[in-house]
Amino acid sequence: MIVRNENLPDARAAMRAIQDRFNDQAKYPWILLNDQYFNAEFKRHISSIVAGKNISLSFGKIDTDAWGYPWWIDVPRVENGLEEDEHLSNYERARYQAGMFFHHPLFSNAEYAWRVDPGVLYTCTINEDPFSIMKKEKKKLGFVLTTKRDQTAIRSLWPTTISFIQKNSHWIKPINQTIMPWVTQNDDRQYWHMQSSFEIIDLSFVRSEAYQAYFNYLDLTGGFFYEKWDDSIRTLAAAMFLNKNQIHFFDKIGYSKDDTSHCPFQSSYLQKCTCDLAKSHDISENSGTLDLLKYIAPTTFDSVVNFAQSKIPHNIKVDLRNTHVLKQVIKEKDQLSTFFKK
Repeated sequence: MIVRNENLPDARAAMRAIQDRFNDQAKYPWILLNDQYFNAEFKRHISSIVAGKNISLSFGKIDTDAWGYPWWIDVPRVENGLEEDEHLSNYERARYQAGMFFHHPLFSNAEYAWRVDPGVLYTCTINEDPFSIMKKEKKKLGFVLTTKRDQTAIRSLWPTTISFIQKNSHWIKPINQTIMPWVTQNDDRQYWHMQSSFEIIDLSFVRSEAYQAYFNYLDLTGGFFYEKWDDSIRTLAAAMFLNKNQIHFFDKIGYSKDDTSHCPFQSSYLQKCTCDLAKSHDISENSGTLDLLKYIAPTTFDSVVNFAQSKIPHNIKVDLRNTHVLKQVIKEKDQLSTFFKK
């Protein structure tokens, strides 16, 4: 978790949710990082969450050189471009999350990292160890949510990525082995990405020569400060450097941040959750998760189809492999007659 002292209530809420749903039993260590020094009150209240549970808790200070402006940035250009309600720290955090957090000394012995943002909620009991799944199945990147990224805010990210690909073809996987067709199936102004507010990463992926070269290539353009690039670059990196079977969808992890949530596509597992599937982001028009499953986990997609099929009267035939129809069936599960009349 990257968090500041003033975000103590949200940090406690997120940590408590993880502890109650999973980590009281699993006992994985926590790492909290801050661009400031953590104060005594923050440390005391956070430490109380894991007190007596034999769980390691580390508080780290982010190096000023890693957080602040790099020397090549035109500072007046950045500060003149800030809108009234924007904070520079958001840009610094996005850049740090995108390509630098795992260089912190507290991660020196870590193989995997599960990102936990302050204020997030976990709405399902987590009975399966996500880290064990990642390791056993040799996954490099795990997600729960996808959305469209509007390129008007990051207008040069895609052209810069294309330039990198052209200069570094030796690192780029054949497109039919990757999720690149999914990433680029929107129009020229948008692409799909896996939301990084929840992610579980095999750190060997982001520590790799290819990933580091890509991050540094982007960083030198200044785009993290000039155009609000962020750690959604992880999706583009995954599309270039990973085979599609190295990406994992954590369907059973119920998750919510702000007004965006994921709820499992499994009737039996929903009994362990407090979320509402009909309100899940996955069935909104702004989600590409179901289409992504066709690439990375066809059997999981089939199970979602079967789940939706169970909601439909046997005498009604529809093409549930059309993700638009599939989303509508799940969303309208209690009003199917209304949907099919349309």
